[in-house]
Amino acid sequence: TRDLNLRGLHGRLNATRLAGAVRAGAEAEGQTLRADLAQGPYRVRVDAARRGDRLEIRAANLRAGGGELALSGDADLSGPLPFRAKGLLRRFNPAAFGDYPAADLNASLALSGRLRPTWQTELALEFRDSRFLGQSLAGRGQVAVSPQRLAKADLALRLGENRLSAEGALGAPGDRLQWRLEAKNLEALQPGWAGRLSASGVVEGTFGQPYGSFAATATDLRLPEGRRLARLRAT
Repeated sequence: TRDLNLRGLHGRLNATRLAGAVRAGAEAEGQTLRADLAQGPYRVRVDAARRGDRLEIRAANLRAGGGELALSGDADLSGPLPFRAKGLLRRFNPAAFGDYPAADLNASLALSGRLRPTWQTELALEFRDSRFLGQSLAGRGQVAVSPQRLAKADLALRLGENRLSAEGALGAPGDRLQWRLEAKNLEALQPGWAGRLSASGVVEGTFGQPYGSFAATATDLRLPEGRRLARLRAT
């Protein structure tokens, strides 16, 4: 294979001309696919097999600039189409692959779910020793979601001096999603802004008609075009 262009998958990805070996095999037990493509700092490797209705991604690796995304997983191609996947990010920099913010991400993830009769999925993610937007990044999150409901949210993230947490559910009667943001350095979140923000709230209802309440206090706000606010409260 020659001149494989990743930009064909998404317009924000860098243009590439990946080349290398792609080998597909067929036998009585099933089919196999192995690919090893490279160009300059980029390398893509895939090892997959299908046996009956079982699809297994033994390994899928994407590397560039010293960073790597490594994935593996499996799926059943019958019935409700259940799937599972797990992965690792090692010094992964999205900017090395396209028009994305620079980062140094080290994380583990696990994904599972089904596609029929309606899709539903659960994702667990944990960051460690990472940097994003020039700030240290750490934390973990777990969500379970379907088209009509966020069945579970348990999130705690820290970006520099800023912290975001959320816990609960949303979309069914009795669900409550509680959240809190403690931003001691707004400039890290939005260039051109500065100051401190403390906010918390509760969201209830459905995806189509959510409702809730919140309270927020901001101090020493500095906004674009030189605007300043010593203190602001909102509910």
